[in-house]
Parts: sequence; structure tokens; C-alpha cells
Amino acid sequence: MVSKSYFSLIVGSILASAVSGFISPGASRTPSAVSLLATTSSGTTTTCTSVGVPFTGALETIPSLASLYLLPYVDADTGLINLSASEDGFADAKPSSFVFAIYDKNENPQYIGVTNHMHHMLKVMLARRPDKTYFYKTFHIAKPSRSYIDLVMDFWLAEVGDCPGNAGGPEDDLWEKPLDVKPRFTDQDYEDIEELEKTGHLSRDMATRIVTWQWEEEKMNELRARGVKEEFHFDPTLKSEGKLDLKAEEDGGSGRNLQP
Repeated sequence: MVSKSYFSLIVGSILASAVSGFISPGASRTPSAVSLLATTSSGTTTTCTSVGVPFTGALETIPSLASLYLLPYVDADTGLINLSASEDGFADAKPSSFVFAIYDKNENPQYIGVTNHMHHMLKVMLARRPDKTYFYKTFHIAKPSRSYIDLVMDFWLAEVGDCPGNAGGPEDDLWEKPLDVKPRFTDQDYEDIEELEKTGHLSRDMATRIVTWQWEEEKMNELRARGVKEEFHFDPTLKSEGKLDLKAEEDGGSGRNLQP
């Protein structure tokens, strides 16, 4: 979601200089240092240092999205989520956070979020939005600070200008919440649920789970058509509610609030 912090970033010429900091693959990458003017909720204007933002006893810089590598989401050879190409590494040891941006087939940014477990979150986003997850960028924060994470996300959102999954509309839910397939249930689906309850001696929840499984297969067929070979384990409890999402991992995180 768009920032819930008390900062509203005033971004002017700093974006031009940040975007010009693109470094091609193979070159040495140093995140672009930026200066930010921030207005607090009380109206007081403060300046974050031009060499970075202090957090956890150290100085860090906020990298522009343009300075980060655009990584293919799925490895073309293995069909697995592409993790090896990132120079930041993906050890999910605590404390550790990742701010990430997801791009569609045309390399347009679709969603910016944060997670503690990058691999699982990439799987979740792929399962939720297989039509929108073709590339991604990520910034690894070894010693995360809530205020610093918020600043990174705010700066990235200001840089891209238009990110459908962070616009505060219905598109946000498609990224951040399980897929509710009940509105897609046909009359036949509801008849099947009633029949399973009567003749199969099943509970309503179990009957709904069986019907929802058909929609899970449709989702899996879409992923297979893209050549994805990852294993996806959908939450059976959610299927009983007519919803689809992957089983949660501890502190998996999603979006701004680090919620599953």
C-alpha cells in the first residue's frame, strides 16, 4: 500500500539524478545516494542526509530502482523462480528484509512491497498474479528498520509515479490478499456443492473446498503454460472459504505491513 508512514516525499530534481544512476549488468553497482526533503505530520520539514539515511547505527543509501538489475522472474532453463542472478543474495536469515518491485511482461512496474522471506513472497505473488509477474528488482536490507524501509518504498513509489498495485484501489487487493473465487462460482458450482453435501455426506466447507480445487487447477494450468515448475501448496483452510492462496510461511510478509 502507499506509505502509512508520516512522511510525504517531495521529489524534484533528485529523481532525475537518481534515475540517471542506472548501472548496466556487469558493472560495479553502488546504490545511488540521494537527498530527501520530508514533511512530518506536524508540518516540520527535515532533510535526510545526502549520503544516505541513518538506521541501526550505520549510514545506508537508498538505491533508485533504475540502478538495480531487472531480473527475470522465472528461470527459462529450470522453470523455477530466478534467485541466483541477484548480487545481494537471498539468505532468509533474521533479521533481514527485502524491498522489491514487480514488473509485467512489458517491464512496467506493477507492485512494490517488502518481505522477510524473498523466495516465498515471489512464489506468492506469482501464484496470485501470473499475468503480471515477469520481472522484478530487489533491495536487501540486512538490518531492517521500519522507518528506513518506509523511506525506500516511498522513494521508489515516487520514482515510478504510477504503480497499479500501490494506488489504494481494488488492484491492491489482487496483490495483497488471497484470490476470492466465490464471485466466479457458476450456478453449476453451487449445484455441485449442494450435491456433495447431500450425497457425499460432506460438510459445506469440504464441499466448497472441492469446488474451489477446480479453480486451483485453472490457476496451475496458467502457471504451467508459462513453463513454471515450482511446487505450489495452496492453503486448504482458505479453499474451504472459496479462496486461493499459498500456505503461509512464518513471517512471510506482504506489502507494506509485513502481513501474510
